[in-house]
Amino acid sequence: MNRNTGILIIAVIAIVIIGAIAAFMMPAQEPAVASTLIAIDNHGADHWAKTVAVMENVSTKDGSTKNIYVETWKEPEKGCCMINLSEELGYGNEPLPAGTTFRMKMWSEPYCPDPSGDCEMQLILRGGDEAHISDISIPFEVNATHVLYQLPADITQGKTEITLDPTKGAALLEGMNTVYVEVIATVNADGTVTFTPVTLPVLCELIAGIS
Repeated sequence: MNRNTGILIIAVIAIVIIGAIAAFMMPAQEPAVASTLIAIDNHGADHWAKTVAVMENVSTKDGSTKNIYVETWKEPEKGCCMINLSEELGYGNEPLPAGTTFRMKMWSEPYCPDPSGDCEMQLILRGGDEAHISDISIPFEVNATHVLYQLPADITQGKTEITLDPTKGAALLEGMNTVYVEVIATVNADGTVTFTPVTLPVLCELIAGIS
């Protein structure tokens, strides 16, 4: 073996040893974290869906509690509103702690450009982290018959407004005379969110006792 060959072999061995040491000393990869999300889908093929919702007394990362108010317009047939609870409550891209529960109230109504008669509202409420939010085996369905309303001229695409301001939230809730649903949402340790019904879909006129 000549001198150059010996040097080359030593260099290769050194590189292998250094690589092994570096790999050993590298910190273990942290598991990916994922925000907790809530989605409201409109599966009605013939109408837009407006929903106003309030998520009551949800715990923030600093230990306080907040209400989250949402107004959303969803296009016909799979229009979707996505709410990032972690971001709104100060958790960034971390999931909400397992066992987090809150009450969610929703008012929804259907719209179309040329309203005539009634329609069958088909809303889907989903929750979970990024790995589970698309799991359609665990949604809460909101199905109800309701008279169609005239679609406002300025609504040409889906949009969502989210606020933690109680004054703005009260303005969003004002005048919703529609289909009402109430659920308890629970964040599970596996990243899913379970919705337990408190009030199944009912017309607000019936709640108020209006015949």
